[in-house]
Amino acid sequence: KAGETDELHKWREKLSPVVLEPKYDGLTVVAYPQRDGSYKFVTRGSGTDGEVLPNFIHRYEGNMMAKGTYAIRGEVVLTKAAFKSIQEDQKARGEEPFKNIRNAAAGILRSKERSPYIDKLTYICYDVVGWDVSEKEKLAYIIYDTPFTATKCSDDYVIDTPDDYIWEQAKKMFELVGEGLPLDGIVMKTQKAGSLAELGSTGHHPNNAVALKPSRTLFKTTVRSIEFS
Repeated sequence: KAGETDELHKWREKLSPVVLEPKYDGLTVVAYPQRDGSYKFVTRGSGTDGEVLPNFIHRYEGNMMAKGTYAIRGEVVLTKAAFKSIQEDQKARGEEPFKNIRNAAAGILRSKERSPYIDKLTYICYDVVGWDVSEKEKLAYIIYDTPFTATKCSDDYVIDTPDDYIWEQAKKMFELVGEGLPLDGIVMKTQKAGSLAELGSTGHHPNNAVALKPSRTLFKTTVRSIEFS
């Protein structure tokens, strides 16, 4: 993660030229193509140690004629409009409505019984697993060679683009996309091919991208007591 400080400058020099993508606040799901043309949907891991989902969005189930051998990583979210409609339906049924949009998406998706709301989920894809090419090439592959929806992506930025300009673009994207979808920031990714081989990764994340947090909601809190144990 990088804040609006010299840390951003360090990352920009390391990653340039870069693109900006929304960082969705949902549940990460990897779609693994199967020999019969279908996909297996897994909530993390390699397909053997992750949680294989019992149900998925109906239009992506069954024989989708999966092309190639690449797994696709994306985020399952509820749009804010879909979340509101589900809450209204639950209230009309006399049920306790979901309170949190991310937890609602996760609960609907991971339910062993098919949820009546599962087709209200949205699957937005942003990565081709194991393919070390530029982000634009990855998104083009998702658009033209898979049945999935690719994330929005900014234009390229050259290496001498001012940091302030990148922050302004990140804030605009955060506000525009965040009007309809839950976001947790903006991801700044390198456009260089072979970036994983060059920059490597940790056990948690690749080093060819950084999360920007252009907007935070601040609250003032009073600590009334502390219980030591």
